[in-house]
Amino acid sequence: MKKLLFTITLLICFSSFGQTAEEYYDLGLEFFQKRENMDAISNLNMAIKINPNYAEAYSLRGLVKSFLGDGYGAISDYSKAIKLGKLDCYAGRGNIKHNLGDLNGALLDYDKAIDFDQNNWFIFTKRALLKEEFGDFEGALYDYTKAIEINPNDWVGLQDRGLLKIKMGQKESGCLDLSRVGEMGISNVYKKIKEHCQRK
Repeated sequence: MKKLLFTITLLICFSSFGQTAEEYYDLGLEFFQKRENMDAISNLNMAIKINPNYAEAYSLRGLVKSFLGDGYGAISDYSKAIKLGKLDCYAGRGNIKHNLGDLNGALLDYDKAIDFDQNNWFIFTKRALLKEEFGDFEGALYDYTKAIEINPNDWVGLQDRGLLKIKMGQKESGCLDLSRVGEMGISNVYKKIKEHCQRK
């Protein structure tokens, strides 16, 4: 009888230490939010070990790796998450590819991200920047405009659109965009206005 009680007690103790993949994920998220990235990775590794098909854990681990400067590791994790159906990872993977100089790969990922979520203004802004790098000014102008339609408070997109318009010879319209940025309380835009919008 004592042996049986001892065995039951041991089982209860050990079972209380067995965490689920979701619990490890939650711990990983907590550590990431506190910028304790290595602890976040350790917990996400455990979540993935318990559930190798845990798309959210791959996605978050990819984000943590990107913060640690591990771009290729982040791409690998985002790719696994995408394969498991987490299509919002196209945007994150596109950002990493862009940072690593894979501009064509980044553009493809931004296109897929927009196909998945056509109301994400940030992806339109990122794709606009990339199109501008490619010299596709009309495409960039369209994407900046779309981002601003979705989020009228996107002052970065508005500023970048204004500068692009000036580059394209649409000075008055571009300067009006910059002026609107100033109206939003972004005071450093006035340096750009002095540089680009005053008579020389």
